[in-house]
Amino acid sequence: MFKRTISMGIAILIGASALIAPAQAAAVPYLKPYVTDTKYGFTDGSKRITQPVYDDFKKAAHVLIVTKNGKQGVIDAKTGATLIAPIWDQIDIPELKNVAVLRKGAALQTFTFSTKTLSKAVFKEYATFYLSDKHTSVIALSGNSSMLMDTDGKVLIPPFQGNIRFVDWKEPKSADANRDTTRYAIAVSAKELTMFDPVSLKPMFSVPAVTLAGPDNEIPTVSYLQVVRNGKTGLVKRDGSFALEPNYSGVQLLEGTFASFRGPGGVGLVSDGKIVLEPGYEEVGGLPYPATGFFGRKGDIVTYYVNDGSSSFSLRKGAAYLYGKSDTYVLGKDVDSGLYGVKNLKGETIVPFEYPGLEGVPAAWVLVRKDGKKGILAQRNLSVVAPEVWFDSFVTMGGYDMLALTDGKKLALYSQERGLLVPFQEGLQIRFDSKHNAVLVTTPDNKTREYGAYEPPAEPNQKPEEKPDINAPQIEQLNEQLSTSYVRDKGYTILRTASGEPVSSQIYQFVRKEDQLILANIDAASTSFDVYTATGELINKGLRIAGRNDPEVEPIVLLKAGDSYYALAAKENTRGKALVRLHGNQMTVLTDFTYWRMSRWGDLGAEGVLVNLSRQNGGDDFTMLTTDSIRPKLEQVEAYGISDQVYFMQKQGTWNVFDKKLNPLTTGNYKSLRNASVSPEKSQHLIVQDAKTGLYGLINTKGAVLAAPKYEYLSLIDDTFAEQLDYDPGIQHWFVVIKGNQFGYLNENGKEMFMTPLYTKAPKVTNLAVKAGAFPEFENVMAVASEQLVDYGKPYSQIKGDAENMFYGHVALYFDLPQDSSKEAIIAALVSKGILPATRTGADFSDDDFFALAYYMVNGASAQQLTGDQRFQWANDRGLYFQRGGHDCTSPFVDYDFLFMNKLLLAKKANVKLKPKTLSFETLTDKQRSMLLSLIQVNGIPYDKARLPLTRAILDPQLKKLIAEYNKASVQLLQAYLKNRL
Repeated sequence: MFKRTISMGIAILIGASALIAPAQAAAVPYLKPYVTDTKYGFTDGSKRITQPVYDDFKKAAHVLIVTKNGKQGVIDAKTGATLIAPIWDQIDIPELKNVAVLRKGAALQTFTFSTKTLSKAVFKEYATFYLSDKHTSVIALSGNSSMLMDTDGKVLIPPFQGNIRFVDWKEPKSADANRDTTRYAIAVSAKELTMFDPVSLKPMFSVPAVTLAGPDNEIPTVSYLQVVRNGKTGLVKRDGSFALEPNYSGVQLLEGTFASFRGPGGVGLVSDGKIVLEPGYEEVGGLPYPATGFFGRKGDIVTYYVNDGSSSFSLRKGAAYLYGKSDTYVLGKDVDSGLYGVKNLKGETIVPFEYPGLEGVPAAWVLVRKDGKKGILAQRNLSVVAPEVWFDSFVTMGGYDMLALTDGKKLALYSQERGLLVPFQEGLQIRFDSKHNAVLVTTPDNKTREYGAYEPPAEPNQKPEEKPDINAPQIEQLNEQLSTSYVRDKGYTILRTASGEPVSSQIYQFVRKEDQLILANIDAASTSFDVYTATGELINKGLRIAGRNDPEVEPIVLLKAGDSYYALAAKENTRGKALVRLHGNQMTVLTDFTYWRMSRWGDLGAEGVLVNLSRQNGGDDFTMLTTDSIRPKLEQVEAYGISDQVYFMQKQGTWNVFDKKLNPLTTGNYKSLRNASVSPEKSQHLIVQDAKTGLYGLINTKGAVLAAPKYEYLSLIDDTFAEQLDYDPGIQHWFVVIKGNQFGYLNENGKEMFMTPLYTKAPKVTNLAVKAGAFPEFENVMAVASEQLVDYGKPYSQIKGDAENMFYGHVALYFDLPQDSSKEAIIAALVSKGILPATRTGADFSDDDFFALAYYMVNGASAQQLTGDQRFQWANDRGLYFQRGGHDCTSPFVDYDFLFMNKLLLAKKANVKLKPKTLSFETLTDKQRSMLLSLIQVNGIPYDKARLPLTRAILDPQLKKLIAEYNKASVQLLQAYLKNRL
């Protein structure tokens, strides 16, 4: 959304209002905080309501939690009246509602704001939980007694001797599809267990003399309540009756409504709230989805049952489940014969039990006949299918679905989803093509056909489609005059439709149409395009139309304005690009080759399209494009920002505001400006900084001055006290200001509302020593932005653009190549020096290329004598490798240039005395200033922990003193850093 130039170091905050939800202002305003002598007080905007006695505060809806001398209390946010004295160790207000939980030592009590009452009951712990849509947040308190209340203060379960537990009960399949579980509150006491309705909180049932199994701090997902009585476990159904009396051990909840339990004779099974297998088995369980059955095992015999008990059958142990659309199949061995076959859960035989062998798992279920022939037991059309073809052996092709079958001298291709794709025949060649994730079958007539590694399931009795020969060109018509011919692994060629005569050379990746123009991507590894007319005329002779792959910006190749197209075009051996216009069958070069990116900013209808052209040297030109003209509006913009209503532009070091057509709204030439929205419904405000005095003022987005720049500090109250206030639509969004030694507020019209002394006594301001080993911020800046502290010379600081452009520019400078050298020319130079191998592939740098470059820079010798693994290990040991995740869209050049400038570039100077930058008070950047401020302490507190910035009268002398100390120690700081890093 916005851009910053490194040299200026000016921060702009744009579009913050987009993050704020609309809301109505409260009728009665809340008190605002003020600061005096680093203590907080509160004002109504005209006078002090409380004295500045608080160390901290936190707004919580209608109240303020205040801290005084390490203790917390609560005051009314509208009147300042004390509601809870600051005597508590900790105060929480769950959901910022009507109840406060007060802690003192190990004791908890509750305070209800509406009645201003403190509970008599004392607890030890509390937690909030979601219970139901009616009770989205309830407070469970526990200790010697327990209680459940809502955040409005209503007692839902009165105090009792015991514990409050929660369970998430699985809903039956017939219940609301949007809800998998329902949460219940359960009161557990020595007398009984009671479960409550989650909406009415009325008791649903009570079970005497049982407790709830499991840890108190867990919310289990259950199909029964596991209850314990006298050390034995039972199961309670949702109606309160026992599914299993508490007389057993080893009770376990299984999938669905199954549960197992151990009795004197073995293991039994509960299903749907009743015992279906009495204890007597070694193993029991429910059958997998979508089965409606269960099993029990004794020894190596497993008996399978349907849930209604209408049928059962037995197989030997070790069976497998095959899932169908409406049934579950069991593949296993017959109890008597030991032969393999398949039954469905009803006990019906699907595949006869006549096969002595089973092979191929997990790739395929392969049944073996008595004669040794093998057949695949397929799960097709959501049903189990008996073997259709028989063969000697098989191999997988890229995955488990596609199989190459061998039967004697014959081969076949088989899909477990679709069946036999290529019948058995001699002379077939079958291979897997990992590049295209496909299986290739070459027939004796030398035709090769492609089969996807996953072929979609076929309809019943559907024959496999006839595949075309992949070596035959695939012709697709573009228009009446032109077609494309595609040959696998070679790419496209544009042809004249009538004659078949080639119009283009080989085009690697794709062709697409833009009205009457045809764009041809010439190389899969690049984003360069040739442009042809609809009649096949190449119109970008000698140049390449440049696209880009930038995840942060819309990828523009051709931008239409009126009846013309515009693009950036590059010429051979340079990275810079020129703006070109394509109109009819003509291409016209409009600018020098000075740009690296074009971005669309807005379509202004008949007036044209507004674009931003980013220069190689870091400047930006904002231009209006029409059918036949390019009208520069603003050139050499150094930085910019965008909001919903206006643009912000920096030129020659100062900022101004422009409308959407780039007409100036201000002429103040401000040192900095940032967006500050008082509310989404109202026009945005801008906080501006005078270029001469550095003081801050307030303007609106039409450029009208609301408050002259006379404040040392000016910020929205929400930003100044962000940690304490968060965002609250009920608070008037005033602006905090510091003027001299005065703390105050401006209203949204820029009028001063309140002023009070910031200090009644001068604070003690000191700084830590500037020395190596005790200056972590120096090392941090060196690690991420070394150019802020090291003088690399002017050429390096001039390179701008995206990370790829900057990286190649830095490499070119490092090796004394022309700064605008194309990446192809730079890579060729590195190959000629032996830094990169001549056998490398790809149009861009790879990680291995970067490691080889790094090795040469550090050691002065080629890394080609090392293996790729050794180069990686060397780079990894030196922190030169970034692990990128599968969803990481960041360009690797971001990492390459970061490492180049902040680690590798130093290596070139390792044996030379580096020159540190001399800092001055007048030219401090944000990073330099922040680095120095980290050493300053106010009354013994680090500066970044202070309530507000120090006034200029106090801070500036200390900062100037610190700059002098830094400049004196900078050489030693830099030498120590290099010694530890290189």
